[in-house]
Amino acid sequence: MYEPFFDYARARQNALLKKRAGVPKGQQSDDPIINYYKFCNIFREDDRTTIWLRENVRVIGPHPHLLLATILFRWFNRIETGKAIWGENGALDSTSPWHTFIENIDGGNINRAFNLLRASIVAHSPRGPYVTGSYCIIGMPHMSKLDGVLACVRNVVEDNFWRETAQRMLDLPGQVMMQDTWEWFRRFPRSGDFMAYEIVTDLQHSPGFLDQAPDRMTWANAGPGAIRGLNRIHERYLEQQHPKEKTNEEMRDILQAALTYPEYWPSDWPSWDMRTVEHSLCEHDKYERLRLGQGTVKGVYR
Repeated sequence: MYEPFFDYARARQNALLKKRAGVPKGQQSDDPIINYYKFCNIFREDDRTTIWLRENVRVIGPHPHLLLATILFRWFNRIETGKAIWGENGALDSTSPWHTFIENIDGGNINRAFNLLRASIVAHSPRGPYVTGSYCIIGMPHMSKLDGVLACVRNVVEDNFWRETAQRMLDLPGQVMMQDTWEWFRRFPRSGDFMAYEIVTDLQHSPGFLDQAPDRMTWANAGPGAIRGLNRIHERYLEQQHPKEKTNEEMRDILQAALTYPEYWPSDWPSWDMRTVEHSLCEHDKYERLRLGQGTVKGVYR
C-alpha cells in the first residue's frame, strides 16, 4: 500500500538530482506532473529558503540567540526580509541590523530594538512584500503584515522564558523533546501548530539544540495535507480526522519502511526521519490530487 507514495517520493528526489546535474527544467522527470508543477523537495533542508537560513542564520551556532533568530526568520520566511535583517553576509556580519537588534534586546531596550529592526526592513524593501507566499502567515489583527509579524515576535521576546528554553536545550543535549518544545512555542499568540512545527524542525537541524532530540524518529505534527496523504494510503475518506497518536503510529510505519526496504528508498540516498514522512505525505496528497483530477494547485515549476 506504500508503493504509490514511495513512487512519488523517488521521482521527486530523482528530479532534484537531475536538476543538480544540470538537466533543464521540463526534462528532469519522466512524470509530466512533476515537471510542470512545483513540489517541495523530499528533504526540507534542500529547499531554497532553508538553505539561506542554514548559511546565513544558523552560523550563529549553539547560542541562545539562535532560537530567537530562527523564530524571527521563520515568521517572515522570506529571503529578502532575511537579508534586510542579517545583511548580505549573514549573521556573522557585525554591522548587520541583527546585531543592533540583539544588542538592544540584551540591554533591555525592546522598543528601540524593534523600531530599528522595522526601519531596516522597510529601508531594504520599501514596498514589501515582507512575508513569504508559501505559508499562510497570520500577524496580529488590525496591523499591517510587517507590524503584525514583528508584534508576534515581540510577544516571544517579552516572555523572557525563551532564553531559558534555549539554554535548556543547549545544556541537556539528547534530553529535550521536540514535542515539548513544540508545545512551548505554540502557546504564543498567532503561533499555532504549523508555525511551532516549522521552528522545531529548524531546531532539529541546529547543532546543540534539538539535533539529538529523543523523539525525532518517533514524533511529528501531522498537518491537514499529511492527514489527507495518510488517508489516501489507507483508502479512507480524505477529510477523515484521527487522534495524533494514530497519525504518529502510521507515520512511524512509513518511516520504518523507508529505512528498511531499498525498493522503497535506496539505501545510498539520504535517510528519512519523521519530518520527512510528514512533509512528503502532504506533497503526495497534492500530487494525487493533480493526477486524479481532483483539483489544482497554485504553484507551477518556474
